Amino acid sequence: MADDLKHRYLEPHRHYHTLGHIQFGFSEYFKFFDKMDPTIFFAWAYHDAIYEPTRDDNEVRSAMVFEKDNPTLGFDIEDADKIVGLILSTTHTEHTNIVTDIDLAGLGAAPEQYDENCRLIRMEYNFASDEMWKMGRSAFLKKFLARPQLYFSPQFAGTYTLLAQENMRRELAALQVVDSKPTNS
Repeated sequence: MADDLKHRYLEPHRHYHTLGHIQFGFSEYFKFFDKMDPTIFFAWAYHDAIYEPTRDDNEVRSAMVFEKDNPTLGFDIEDADKIVGLILSTTHTEHTNIVTDIDLAGLGAAPEQYDENCRLIRMEYNFASDEMWKMGRSAFLKKFLARPQLYFSPQFAGTYTLLAQENMRRELAALQVVDSKPTNS
């Protein structure tokens, strides 16, 4: 089971959503907290178990991987439902929680790391034309910049909100500058 999960994060089409992303998330969490509830641990570990950039049901499918593994993990119905809910929350709707905070911590990374994360995510979307990428990424950034609350916990909010907003505005401006460049005919 653990090997299966590990191999999922090592799939060749992944560049950002890898074991490094999972390790980074744990590292970010433990900057603020001394211990982690097992439900949070497993929700984070499984949240990107399935990652196919061309699909919009990755979170549901990741939750299904957890549910398949749960008989071995041994969570009761209540905790298993909580884990599934936390995994599903990483669709990044308006609802936030500690797992979404962990997932969004990279938005508040130092600018160089943020830019590298963007480069790796773009590699995962290598099937998309530049125009398609700019449109989708711009919509993503605008949606997050419009949110009244980016992070759930005071720890993540206080540490990452301003830099995350700066990073996203900077990226959005760069995407728009690229959009406005004249094309050669």
